[in-house]
Amino acid sequence: MKDFSDTDWPRQRLNHCLPPAWKLIQNKRLKNGWCDHARKTIRIPPVADLYALAVFLHEIGHATLHKAERGIRHVEEYEAERFSFYALRGFGYSVTRQILAEAKGNVRGRILEDERRKVCINPKIKKWSMP
Repeated sequence: MKDFSDTDWPRQRLNHCLPPAWKLIQNKRLKNGWCDHARKTIRIPPVADLYALAVFLHEIGHATLHKAERGIRHVEEYEAERFSFYALRGFGYSVTRQILAEAKGNVRGRILEDERRKVCINPKIKKWSMP
């Protein structure tokens, strides 16, 4: 696997990854990303490291895989994380321990939210999300 260089990911390349009619906003104040289906906008921190690239690809996963209506949150988060991992590997990068730990924590948080909402939890996803 190759090392990450922020010169690998200029804005033009990031925009090329977006679904049709979507726009990208990078903001230095963000740590995490956000996918707004209503505005067809993805907001992310600047892609200056591999973690930020994983965040970007995670949000691309939401834009690509999920509709505007909210489904079962822990399933959507898990799917977006897996999309990100697949894309990272496809671009020749490794999924680091930090990226994996953040992804599992993200999914665990959504599992807790869904449990409070009395949503049935997918046991495979719950097992995957454990540290």
